[in-house]
Order: sequence, then structure tokens, then C-alpha cells
Amino acid sequence: MNIKSSFGLVVVIVGLLLGSSGAYADSVTRSISNREYLISNGVYQIVDPGISISASSMTEFTVEISPYNAAEDFLGFVPIANSTTTAIHPDGSGVNTFTITLDSGLPVTVAQFEQVMRSIHYKNLNTNPGNLSRTLIYSVGAASTSIDINMRYLTVEATSDSNGTISPSGVSDQLYLGSPSYSMTPSAGFYLRNVQVTHSDASSTSYGIINPFQFGVDDNLFGDHIIHAEFSPFSSITTSVSDGVYIRGTGNKVVDPGIVVSSDSLDGAKVSIVGFIAGDFLSFTPRGGISGAYNGSDGILSLTGTGTAAQYQAVLRSVAYQNNSATLVPQTREFVFSLGRMDVNPDNGHFYEFVDKGSPISWTAAVAEADLKAYFGMQGYLTTVTTETENLFIKDKLGGVGWMGGSDAVVEGEWRWDSGPESGIQFSVQSLTGGCTANTGSSFNSSYTNWHDGNPDNCSSSEHYAYMLSSGKWNDITESHGTLKSYVVEYGGMAGDPPNILTASVVYEVTNYHVTANSGFNGSITNGGFTFFQANQDVAVFHVTGASSLHTMTPIPNFQVAEIIVDGAPQGAADSFTFDDIQADHTISVTFENIMHTITATMSGDGQGTISSPGATTYRQSFDSASYTIASDSNMFFITDVIVDGVSQGQVDFFDFGAVMGPHTIEAVISTRPQLDSNFFGTGF
Repeated sequence: MNIKSSFGLVVVIVGLLLGSSGAYADSVTRSISNREYLISNGVYQIVDPGISISASSMTEFTVEISPYNAAEDFLGFVPIANSTTTAIHPDGSGVNTFTITLDSGLPVTVAQFEQVMRSIHYKNLNTNPGNLSRTLIYSVGAASTSIDINMRYLTVEATSDSNGTISPSGVSDQLYLGSPSYSMTPSAGFYLRNVQVTHSDASSTSYGIINPFQFGVDDNLFGDHIIHAEFSPFSSITTSVSDGVYIRGTGNKVVDPGIVVSSDSLDGAKVSIVGFIAGDFLSFTPRGGISGAYNGSDGILSLTGTGTAAQYQAVLRSVAYQNNSATLVPQTREFVFSLGRMDVNPDNGHFYEFVDKGSPISWTAAVAEADLKAYFGMQGYLTTVTTETENLFIKDKLGGVGWMGGSDAVVEGEWRWDSGPESGIQFSVQSLTGGCTANTGSSFNSSYTNWHDGNPDNCSSSEHYAYMLSSGKWNDITESHGTLKSYVVEYGGMAGDPPNILTASVVYEVTNYHVTANSGFNGSITNGGFTFFQANQDVAVFHVTGASSLHTMTPIPNFQVAEIIVDGAPQGAADSFTFDDIQADHTISVTFENIMHTITATMSGDGQGTISSPGATTYRQSFDSASYTIASDSNMFFITDVIVDGVSQGQVDFFDFGAVMGPHTIEAVISTRPQLDSNFFGTGF
């Protein structure tokens, strides 16, 4: 709108109307009786955009301001297109006469006069006028109407809740479109959560954590306003245990029944499984308006609903884990508890938000929107991706195409982060400039990059802004590309962020029941295809809850099971032992011993003699050999027979068993030699 200024207080427009010479309007009708003028630094404000003229013809109209102050009072208007529209007034006069001459030479219509009259604006150059009232008198010929102008200051009322202060506070007079600034100071243990501005039409806008807040920069003063600072206590979540054990198949196990939450009201929380595999499952008990759902594809339990810290604490204390996988490999799970509804990257503790606008948004607008966002008092910014794990997290957890905080708009080929803690830091260098020539952006100073093949290429010499593809790769593109509708906001790492503790974790060993086997020397235990030869060394085998487990004892040759001990209790000697319906950890150990054999040596007959090792003698199978010597005591006696294992060996005086491989008996039969009868030979010799 082109507003021309009149340096007097009365504006008269004179025009040439076809078929008329000096005929004046019948009437001038105002649409308002008074107009409020908000005191400013000389800003024009429209008077009556609905004023109307009723006339058959006219050549001019006048507008007078009374009382008139030549140093303060000015009128402005919007000229008719393709015309010379002038406002003529005598020096020091409060009356201005408006005239219109069309460039075409055609006569001026009443409607065109009315259009100019409706466009008249008033301004006062004094920011502290002594007289706060003016009257504008509109005249067309003898007809006239008046509108009172009442001048006043805008008011801004600055308030805060009890957990911090705003300065200046209270109600203050301000200029229309002025630029007062307000600073917020939280009390100890609190942070600035939001600056809320209520406008004169009762609408309100949340500006997040802008501090200081300045009208004219962050919002415009078109009317009375209320600015209110809201503060929140530092938020924290603390686990009561650091680790635990889960035995697969034992049903639900509460992860941390003593977790502690301290915060203002919450609208969500998450529990994420780091090391998630198929079969992991989280459940919970709802409280109040808090509900949730578990995603079995990524291992995240998302809780939603507005609730107090105590209510969320109760829900988080009920979170239980279970795994019923048929083939579980024992490993650890980290359960990460986080406050709020956003996803947390456990690698850096930052939170991320994927914003889908639904319609195209420029990179510059995305930066501005991200900067206005806050999360638990943490300043938002367009994401800066500095590690591979962070890039994978954004890709896997958020998905979709979105703006990132990188740009080479300042110096072509020097890619720098333009937001966040890394703002201004160069991360990549591009050697080619324009022409859509395939290029490979390289890392600068060992910084992480993940450019798509052939990028950044600065195609058409105007691609200076980075975005992430759904694959996680990066590309460069123009600032206002028509297909990009989303961006990624990152929270965390900014100077001034409150010292919240928004995440806490518990690490569990997720496993089956252990049956720990110990094999002594000279044998082994076999279980489920596993054979353990380690002498006096514990080896664990994992078993599903409720399963049975057969353990087979196998001695090496010439040995046998001496004793089986299960859970510390002797079980005797056996070739195997079965655990049925396993519901706990167990131990089993076995000792082995030599197989022993007895050789029993005896004497018989009426004679007298000896046999070596008489009686029962024990020998180790295979390791010991045995031999026996038999002798009569004198010539009066003789060996009649040696019987081994019931078999006659004849009149031998030595028998060798060799390596003993079983039990034996040996019997030496010794008899008395027969005596010759002297009468047998007679006499005469």
C-alpha cells in the first residue's frame, strides 16, 4: 500500500466529474464515531475504512484535524492508481483539500473519492503527546461528519509463576509496534519451560524458551499484551538397581520395582531395549489416563497420556520383561527408561523429533521452527549428525526424508553445521561446483559424513542445504525444494540446557537355567551333544525352563564311575543322571576310579607248602600284573595240582596271570609223599 502524507490537518481532494460543475455530495456517513490511536513512533493508523459518500457528483472533499499541532499531527492516504492525488493545505492550517486528476483525462467518480477518503490514516509523531484527543471532520460541500481520535499507550502485563521471575514485571505502557524486552530468571532447581504471549484478541502463542524475549523481534505489539513466564523443576529418573538376571521361560519379571521419577506433569515416557531380539517383550500396568503400546519390531514401549510424576513412576515400576524364544542365545539387555514422548539415542543421550509438516517447508523455515522448539527446557535445533551410530539411530527410529542442519551457503564447498552445539563447525569439503557433475564430498578434519554417491554435487549451482534420505544417506538440494515436507529436530548438548536426568538404565543378563557340570579325571560327562573332559573345571550348559536334561558318564578304559554328586548330595555310582522339569540352576559332578579285581589264592591237600600272596589280593585292571609261586615245604610233600579259575594247570610251581583284567582264583594242591613199608622188602638182604 502506497500511503502519501499530508503535512496539514485537513486533506481536500478535488476532482472533475463528468456532467457536473461544483455539485456537492448530499451526505458523508461515518461507520465509527471514534477511533483509538495507539501512541507510537509515528506509525500511521487507519481512521475509518468504512466511511461512505452519497452524492450525485463532487469535485473535492476536506478533512480537518482539531485541535491541530503542526509538529505532531499528520494524515496519510492511498492515491488512486494512475492519477495525481494531492492534499493541499495552507501553512499552519488544519484543513486539507484533496484533489484527484486521472491520467486518462476521464472524470473522477464519487466512488474514487470515497476510496481515497476510506484510506486516510492518522499518525502523531510525539511519543508523549500532551493532548490525547483529536477530532477529524470530513466534509463534502456542506455535508460533514466527525470522528473522535482518542490516543493511548499500549499496555504489556508481564507475569510469571512462583518458580521464577520476569523483568520488568507488572503492567507497563508501551508504544504501538514498540520493542520492549523481557528477561526470565528461574529459581534454583527450575528452568524456563515456556514464554506465553496473549494478544489483544485473546489468542495466545507459546514461544518456548526464548530468553530474553523482545517484542518487535519475536512478536509484534499491535495491541495490549500479556507475557507470562512458566517454569518447571528439573526432571530426573533414577533406577534402584543397576543389573539383574532373567531366566528365559520364567514369565514376566519386573525390571525395576523401585525406579524413582521427579518432574512436573508428563505427557509420555518410553522404555527401550538395547540389544533387542525377536521374542523380547515388555508389558505394564496402566494407571489413570496413562496408556501405551509395545512395538515388537524395535523393542520400544511407548507410554502416553498426561499424568503426574507419581503416576508415571507407578507405571514404570510395573514394566515387566519376558522372553519365550525357542532358541535364545544368552546375552545382555539394557533397558533404557526415558521421560517424555521423544526417542532418545542411548549413544549420546540426545532426543530426536521427526516433524512432518504435510506441505513443503524450506530449509530456512525448518531452522527457524526447530530453534523455537524446546524439550524439558532443552533448546531444539535442526539435527547435526556427527557419528555413524547417531545417523543409524535417526534412520532406524525416525525414518523418512528430512532437513538436516548442514549448509555450504556461506562459502561454496565448505559444508558447515548451521545449528546446535556444532554451529559453525566445518564437517565436509566439496571440490566440484555445479553442473550436476558426479562428486564425492569428503570428510573435513576426520568429521563423520554419509553423503549419497555422487553428492554433494551442487546441481544447477544452487544446492546448498543438506537433507537425509530414508536410506540414511545425505544429499544436497535447493533451499526451497518443493518435495521436502519434514525435518529432524535434535535436543541436547546446548549451553544453558537444564541439568535434567531424563534417562536411566538397567542391564540384565538374559539367559536360561544353568546346569554346571564338573568331570573328574579319567572320564567325561556328556549332555545334549556337549562332552566335558575338563578335569575339576566347572562348565555350564543352558537349559529351557521345564526341560529335562540327561547327563551320561563315560570313564576312560579301565576306569569306572566312583560317585555322582548332584547339588552337593551324593547319588552313588551310575552311568547317567537325568534332571527332570528344570526350574532352577543345578550342579552335577562325577569322579572316576580304577576298576579293581581280586585274585584269591588258596592251599589244599594233606601236604604242607606255600603260595605267594595267599588270600585275597586286589589289583588295578590292566595297570597291575600278578604271578604266583607254589612250593612244598620238604621232600615229604609234593605239588599235586594247581587249579586256576577251576581249571587244572598240572603240577606247576609258578603261574603268571599277566595284566589283571578280571577276578581270579588259584588253588595249590599239595600232598604228602607216600612212605615205603620196610616189611615190603622182607629179610635176607
